[in-house]
Amino acid sequence: MPILAWLRANWLPVALIGGLVAAFLLLKHSPTEGIDSLPALEKAVSAGQPTVIEFYSNF
Repeated sequence: MPILAWLRANWLPVALIGGLVAAFLLLKHSPTEGIDSLPALEKAVSAGQPTVIEFYSNF
């Protein structure tokens, strides 16, 4: 049972890495598809949920 001995000796780093992975999966965001006009943007922003707007430009 060398795996159990290794886990017992390294439980803290394993727990920290697991926590970071869980936080990343829970907090990641995905872009909203289908916002291609001003009325669609206004509808998405006023839907009653928190909204993050990210703009990108090559300039």
